[in-house]
Amino acid sequence: MPPGNIRHLRLEGEGIGAVRHIVTEQAVAIAERLDDLDESRGQLRLSIIEPMPWGMLSYSAITNLEDAGPDQCRLDWSGTFELAEGGDAANELAAFLKKAYASMFAGIRKQLMDGNINE
Repeated sequence: MPPGNIRHLRLEGEGIGAVRHIVTEQAVAIAERLDDLDESRGQLRLSIIEPMPWGMLSYSAITNLEDAGPDQCRLDWSGTFELAEGGDAANELAAFLKKAYASMFAGIRKQLMDGNINE
């Protein structure tokens, strides 16, 4: 996904079970389903569902949002995936996803700094 720009974004449904349909600038289609949400703990769980991109058999992520002081927060994102083949392919995908996460965090930071995210 890096450079990671989104060409198209569509949300289907609300709350747990909602699916975010993303098409990247590279025309990769990704569908992320919200599997669990605990607002009191600042935690959500999601999974990528069909179509599975980049040769993945499965992908899930857990995010945690924590208070880090006045006007600050910390967002942790941890994902796991499964591929039909391991070895170098798994290592390459893991490196790719790390770059994708970094790009996503940079985009969130930019939106926050520009004041483009509603509370």
